[in-house]
Amino acid sequence: MSFLCSISEYVHDVKKHLSDAQSRLEYFEKRTSRIEITHDGELERVFFKTPHVCSKITERSKENLLWSVDRSGPGKKVEHFLEFAGDLEAEMYHQQSLSENKFFSRLVSYDFDRWGTKIAFWLAIVINGILFFQYTLDEDDALRETLEQRQNGTSTIEIDLDTYYTSIPVGWFVVVILCGIVLTLVELLRFVFFVSQFAKLIIRKGFKDTGKALVLYLEEDTNNFEKAKHYLFIAYVLMKDQKFMMTLLMFVFAFLGLCASPLFFCVNLLNTVEMSIDLRNVLRAVTLNGKSLLITAIFGVMVVYLFAIWAFVSFRSHYVDDGQFLCLDLFQCTITTLSGGLRKGDVGEILEDTEWGNPAFILFQLSYFGLVITILLNIIFGIIIDTFGELRQKKADTEEDMRNKCFICSIDRYTFDRNTDGFVHHIKNEHNMWQYVNFYVYLNKKDPNEYTGSESYVKDLIDKSDASWFPVNQAIKLTEHLAKQEEAQTKLLSTVAANAEKTADLEKKLEKLMTLTQSRLEMLTAVTEGEDQEENQTVLVGYI
Repeated sequence: MSFLCSISEYVHDVKKHLSDAQSRLEYFEKRTSRIEITHDGELERVFFKTPHVCSKITERSKENLLWSVDRSGPGKKVEHFLEFAGDLEAEMYHQQSLSENKFFSRLVSYDFDRWGTKIAFWLAIVINGILFFQYTLDEDDALRETLEQRQNGTSTIEIDLDTYYTSIPVGWFVVVILCGIVLTLVELLRFVFFVSQFAKLIIRKGFKDTGKALVLYLEEDTNNFEKAKHYLFIAYVLMKDQKFMMTLLMFVFAFLGLCASPLFFCVNLLNTVEMSIDLRNVLRAVTLNGKSLLITAIFGVMVVYLFAIWAFVSFRSHYVDDGQFLCLDLFQCTITTLSGGLRKGDVGEILEDTEWGNPAFILFQLSYFGLVITILLNIIFGIIIDTFGELRQKKADTEEDMRNKCFICSIDRYTFDRNTDGFVHHIKNEHNMWQYVNFYVYLNKKDPNEYTGSESYVKDLIDKSDASWFPVNQAIKLTEHLAKQEEAQTKLLSTVAANAEKTADLEKKLEKLMTLTQSRLEMLTAVTEGEDQEENQTVLVGYI
C-alpha cells in the first residue's frame, strides 16, 4: 500500500511538471516565429523572437495588402510585398504609440471602424425610413412657385429649411433627433478614429511616392509660401485617400442633417459602400480610369460645341419650347444642345419641327445622333463596363490565388495536400506571410552587431530591395519529401537490381539443371534401349 501511495505522488509530480512544460512551450510558441529563406541557393529555417510591436498591425492594412499586391508573377508578388513591409512597420509603431491611450485602444479592440460603419448605416436606414413615410412639406410655406414666374421663365423653388422638422409628427420628430444625434457622434468618432490611426501613414506614403522627405511640421522661420505649399500638399494627399474623404463627408452630412435638414441624412446611406467590396469595385470602375473618362467627356463637349455653333448659325429658329427661344446666344445654344440632346437621346427631340426638304438640317440631326449619342456615349460606357469587367476578373483571380496558392512560394494547394501535412498547415506554420513581416521588423530593430550569418545575408538584400531570399517555388517540406521519394526510388532500384541478379543466377542454375537432366535422360534412354535388345535376343534364341 505504501508503495502505491509513493507511486501516486510521483505520478502527480510528473503531471505537474508536464503541465508546466506545456505552458512554457505555449508561451515560447506565441512569442517565437519561424520562416524559411534561400541562403546562397540553399533552403534553411530561421527562428527568431517576435517583436511585440508586430501585434499592432491592423486588419485594414492586412486586407489592403492582400488585395493590392501585384500577383502577376511569383517574383513580382514578393517584391511588392517587400515594398509594403516598410509601410506596415511604420504603422505598427504608430499604432503602438496610440495604444497608450486607453480610450483609443478600447476602440481598436472592439474593431470600432467596422462596427461604427454598421451602426451608422442602420441609423441612417431608420431615419430615412421615417422620412420616407412621415415627411411632408407645407406647400404654402416651403414651396413657392407662381404661374407668372413659370410663364416668364424665371420659376424658382424656395425651400425654407426651418419648416422641415415641423413637418414631421412630434413622436417621429423625437426619434429622428435622437437617431441623428447618435449618428452624428458615431460619424465624428469614425472620422477622428480614422485620422488618428491612418492620417500620418497616408501622409507618409504620399511623401514617399513623390520622393520627398517626411516633414509634418515646418520650422518657424519658413516663409509663408513654403508653408502654404507644404500644407496644401498634405491636404491634397489626404483628399486623394478614398476612406478619408468618405468618413469626412459622412460626418459633414450627418452634422448638416442634425442642424439644417434631416434630408441630408440620406447621404449616410452610402455607408453601405464601405461594407461591400463589390460596391467599391463598382465605384472604382468609374474612378480608376477617371482620366480617360474625363478626356473623352471633354472631347464630347467640344464636339457638342461644334454642333451648337452649326445650330446657332443655321437652325436657331428651331430651338423653341412653348414659344420660348432657347438659342438666343451661343452659350444658351450650347447648353441646350448638350443638355437636351443627351437627356432626350437626340437633338432632334428638342427642335420644334423638322425641315424634311432641307438636307443640311437632316444631316445636322443624323450626324449629332451618330457621333455624340451613338459613338461618344458608347465609348464612355464601354470604358466603364470594360473597367468593371477587369476589376471583377482581377478580384476573381486574386481570390483564386489566395485560396489555392501559398503567398510566399506560390506553390499550389494540391501539391501540399498530396505531399506534406497540408496546405493550411503550410501557410500557417511554414510560410506564414505575416511572420515574414515580423522578420523584417525584427531585423530593423535588432543591433546589426548581433546578427547571425543568415540575418546579415537577408538584411543586406533587403537594403538593396532584393527579394531573392524568399523561397519562391521552394519549400523545405517538399524538398524533404522529394528527397524521401528519391531515397525510396533508389532503394527500389537497388532491390530491383538485386532481384535481377538473383533471377539471372537462378536462370543459370536452371540451365545447368536442364542440361544435367537432359544428359541423365539420354543415359536412361540408352540403358532402356540396351535392355530391350537383350530381351529380343533372348526371345529369338528361345524360338530357335
